[in-house]
Amino acid sequence: MLSISELSRRGRESLRGKWAETSVAILVVGIITSAPNLILNMFTSFMTALSGGSSAAIGAAIFIAMAVIGLSVLCLLWLVFVSEPIKYGLAASFLNMVRKGRFDFSDLLSAKKRYLHVVGTMLLPDICITACVLVALVVGLILSSPVSFLNDIDMTLSYVLIALGVCVYVAGLVYAIILSCAFAMIPFIAYDNPDKSATEVMRMSCRMMKGRKVHLFLFGLSFIGWYIVGILALFIGIYPVSAYVYSSLTHFYESIREDNTVTESITVD
Repeated sequence: MLSISELSRRGRESLRGKWAETSVAILVVGIITSAPNLILNMFTSFMTALSGGSSAAIGAAIFIAMAVIGLSVLCLLWLVFVSEPIKYGLAASFLNMVRKGRFDFSDLLSAKKRYLHVVGTMLLPDICITACVLVALVVGLILSSPVSFLNDIDMTLSYVLIALGVCVYVAGLVYAIILSCAFAMIPFIAYDNPDKSATEVMRMSCRMMKGRKVHLFLFGLSFIGWYIVGILALFIGIYPVSAYVYSSLTHFYESIREDNTVTESITVD
């Protein structure tokens, strides 16, 4: 397994002469993936201001609620059928850059060849991670929320339940981070193995990341300083930093793929 410093060095080397186009690609993908949330928040704020708060008529309030629900559904569909494929395309573009020494914007649309298959493959791990967080949140709230019967029992028990609820939620977040690390290679594996099902790709990613999740987590933490610099540079620096991280992450995948102990079933076309 390559060291973090070596992965970073290779990431910079692959970006030599390509900082501009990769930064633009990161910007485009960021706009595409974040646009639904931005639009929904702006629309909700606008409709709330337009209604004049609680003084709005019942009919207007119902209309606003239905409009927000409808827009939320559209945003969800956008995230599923547009954002997920474009994230797959970003992985494809960086893989080809690392392997062929060129960055091609057309690679961002790589999902169009197997569109629905890519959507399912990219969406399934997100569903698993989200479900993990939601279950932990619900269980944590049930345990820690004050309920009427707690007033009739020892307060020590109520404090214990609250602490237990918080611990359950934190444990859920930690497990979600572990799952995120385990599934981190899915876009790359899916591109290299277009005939594999979503569940097969997930298993392959988990197998690749076995014993490497902590290394990947530390790898991510090593870029915090760069992100701070990017933020201080009027946020413009975020995009080249993100390109740097993604290029290094691609080398992380390549270094694992080259390990014969875990890549017997991983192919490259």
